[in-house]
Amino acid sequence: SEVRASVERSSQHFVDLTPELAVSPAAAAEAINKHGLHVLVNLNGYTNGGRLEVYALRPAPIQVNAIGYPGTMGAPYISHLLTDRIASPPETIAGYSERLIFMPHAYLVNSLQASYPHLLHPRHRPPPRGPDGTEAGLATPDAGPED
Repeated sequence: SEVRASVERSSQHFVDLTPELAVSPAAAAEAINKHGLHVLVNLNGYTNGGRLEVYALRPAPIQVNAIGYPGTMGAPYISHLLTDRIASPPETIAGYSERLIFMPHAYLVNSLQASYPHLLHPRHRPPPRGPDGTEAGLATPDAGPED
């Protein structure tokens, strides 16, 4: 995806654990530990693809839940939660097992419109695109009248 490509480009060090995950969660945890990561961030939480069995093996000293699941994980192996004061009002802090890291404005950055347009209500879906990348049925600005 565009988002993943952007993360890979802007990361100082990016490792794809797909081969290790195909073997076992323990193999992935071992690879993470071997790379000496200080902070490991889970972007899924209890949602599909969260790979919590890897986090349960504690391959990094600081393990953070962020973005995919805005509530407490209640898991002893997740030490921090990246959130904001709307998703996690300060008066609810006692209900979290994690140490909360509050983002100043909004913690969630996504593009449901780009990633999951089929899930959106039709009025919120992006317009269909033609083979040339323009909106279907619309001419490009530099296109002249058809002969």
